[in-house]
Amino acid sequence: MKYIVAVSGGVDSVVLLDVLVRAAEHELVVVHVNHGIRPDSHVDEALVRKLAKEHSLQCEVVELGLGKGVSEEVARDARHAALRRALKKFAADKIVTAHHEDDLLETMCINILRGTGWRGLCSLRNTDDYERPLLAWSKFKVVTYALEQKLEWHEDSTNDDLRYFRNFLRAGLVARLTLQQRVELVALSEATSELRGDIEAQASDYVVLHGEEDGLSRYALIMLEQNEAYEVLRGWLGESLTRARFGDLWLFCKTASAGSRWSLDATRFIRASQRALVVESPHD
Repeated sequence: MKYIVAVSGGVDSVVLLDVLVRAAEHELVVVHVNHGIRPDSHVDEALVRKLAKEHSLQCEVVELGLGKGVSEEVARDARHAALRRALKKFAADKIVTAHHEDDLLETMCINILRGTGWRGLCSLRNTDDYERPLLAWSKFKVVTYALEQKLEWHEDSTNDDLRYFRNFLRAGLVARLTLQQRVELVALSEATSELRGDIEAQASDYVVLHGEEDGLSRYALIMLEQNEAYEVLRGWLGESLTRARFGDLWLFCKTASAGSRWSLDATRFIRASQRALVVESPHD
């Protein structure tokens, strides 16, 4: 398999690259995303280029130029978009990132504090496009490995900036979790992830079973309990909407007259026929 390996130059991704190189199981392409946020980001880029050269790996550097003060969410979304473009450009099979157990715990806590639904408990996981080999590694294990292997890395100068919510949470909450609390939270995430897989598989089967007219049976949808309908609609669309939007769509399914349209996004709408919901573009 061909992997796009996201390497920032920090200790986590440098360890990830070393582990993958030593395993020698996959073709690797190193991708470094320079967000253009920090004045010292050129140091990270130089280090990543150096590491790729030492391992005789192809290296792709993506310059985003986001500028100082951009939010964590904007930077994250831009980074993932860049990695997905690289996935397509190099015809690779997966994007591999260095997320570890502490990242999983931080993400769970952030989502809980923001009032997440149950998916927020297992949002950081392996998927069809993303592989995260270090999810079972604690930060302590990652750093210990780096020191033992005498690896070179560069610390992100923003990691200690408590103005970033994740950094604040890391120092104030996650760092204070007991070992037992960590174990219980990881177990919760794993159980929820397994449940998620079962739910999504059943929703997919339901969509196949009740497909009509290149769409989805309205009758089959309105016979479901609300939460079940949300899962089926999510599986049918292949993407998530806010709960409020799912509610609006379900109401549309139940009440719309044939020929009515519901705007899905800037380029698509959902048309109601007498029997089904159909996703169409304005040109269909």
